[in-house]
Amino acid sequence: MKRRQTKSNQCSSSWRGHRLVRRIVLLEVCFLATAGVLAFAPWYGEAPESRAERESRWATVEMLAQPQLPAGNPGELVAAAALIETSPDDILDIEDRSNLNPAARRSIELLEQWSESGRGVGEGEDIDSRLRPIFNLLTLNMVALQTADGPSDPRFIAAIRAAVAIRDRGGAIAGLISLALLNKALKTVEERGWPCPAILHEARLSDEMVLPILARDMLRREQWHIEHTTAPTFLAEGDFERVVTALSFDKVRERLYVHAVMGERFERAFAAKTREQVIESLRAPPRADDAPSLFVREFSELDELAARFFNRIDIYDEMLLKIDAREAAREVSRTEKYLAERKCKPASARVGVQTPSL
Repeated sequence: MKRRQTKSNQCSSSWRGHRLVRRIVLLEVCFLATAGVLAFAPWYGEAPESRAERESRWATVEMLAQPQLPAGNPGELVAAAALIETSPDDILDIEDRSNLNPAARRSIELLEQWSESGRGVGEGEDIDSRLRPIFNLLTLNMVALQTADGPSDPRFIAAIRAAVAIRDRGGAIAGLISLALLNKALKTVEERGWPCPAILHEARLSDEMVLPILARDMLRREQWHIEHTTAPTFLAEGDFERVVTALSFDKVRERLYVHAVMGERFERAFAAKTREQVIESLRAPPRADDAPSLFVREFSELDELAARFFNRIDIYDEMLLKIDAREAAREVSRTEKYLAERKCKPASARVGVQTPSL
């Protein structure tokens, strides 16, 4: 009897143990399922805000992105950029124009013709979207600057005009290349002791130009992603993003998210009063905390780009002030020398002064 009761108690205890284990497992499954739903749900949800609010904010981006320079026909500029590619690798080390190969000489002639004709750089995709032509333009204009004979040399002026043109119609890459060319022009003026031409003052990038450059860059990159993203998991970082992208990626939803989130960031940046506020407005949260959109997460570096542009503006302004101060000092020296010479001359030797006859 006691054995039966002991066995019965053991069975009952075992059954209760199994039931407890089942409950724990069930709770764990429910917890994991809930956590999964909470983690995945945002990637299936619609973009925030109403359509009217999204489009109103996105209109700010489109307004900022409008180029201030007519497109024009790139004409000789495209031919010059293609021709310079056939030059030797050491072409950037050449400073004497007589040492340039025929292809380089011809490409600079085309650059001068483009400048004198007042042509443009074409639509953005002609210059900014295909990287090889725009980096060829960098090489072409660097060579033109360093082989110039003076600040009024047509090739020197043409290179500066090209730098301004690609900046005023291009995105971030064009803007940074433009600043590199303008800094090269200033450095050439400083090192060779040339007077600073007015065009380098006119070409200065202002703080107000930074947001339009970034807006154009974002519009073109967004369009590129929409048209060319065929393997979205390539944009994902980490296992979670790759899984959720494979299950839920939708280009329409991605575009709406970009309009909502990036439109709101640019709207705040446009209303900002200081550089710091602009940078902060464009700053994205850590990737894991950013909006549930791969396209939005692709624009996480805009604050860094803005900071880089502001830094380059400061460098350019410092160089410009240094050159202007040198020119002012030269002018003072010339004036003092002239006055000293005039003071030392006898009255009869001064222009316009006659010694009265006795």
